[in-house]
Amino acid sequence: MNNNHYSLDLTVEGRVANLYTFTVNNDEKSELSKFVYNFPHPNDETFQDAIYYLTKDGPDRFGFPKNKFEVRTSRLSDPIVKYKKYDIRIFCIWFSKNLIIAGGGGLKTPGTRTTQENEELYYHLQLMQDLSKKIDEALRDGSLKHDTENYVLDDGGYCIG
Repeated sequence: MNNNHYSLDLTVEGRVANLYTFTVNNDEKSELSKFVYNFPHPNDETFQDAIYYLTKDGPDRFGFPKNKFEVRTSRLSDPIVKYKKYDIRIFCIWFSKNLIIAGGGGLKTPGTRTTQENEELYYHLQLMQDLSKKIDEALRDGSLKHDTENYVLDDGGYCIG
């Protein structure tokens, strides 16, 4: 994963928050789009609710308060969170209640206790960890700018990583 290059895309510009997605290595679809496209039960009400929250209610009405997400660790420096809706998991990088980057996810299968026990979920967690690390580097070296007032990330059109 260290050789991955990421492109950020402002997917939903809402009234109170912005949702970004990302592509890996110039892929045509974002990780969130792949999740939506490949979901085995697209008409499932829980799935529809989860996607609606991330793409409509969050950006336009509520923002993304951290209590809507499961924080992975108690370390304040770890920005990776999971959006959970029953057995659906979507990994995100949480900047603030006004800005998140949504990645891929999957279904928590019966009998699995941790993300690491589910190959698909673990892959998406590792991808988010790699992206998070590269975002930190890009913010430090100035190739990525974070406008906290307008909830915008600007990579200047270049790939991160």
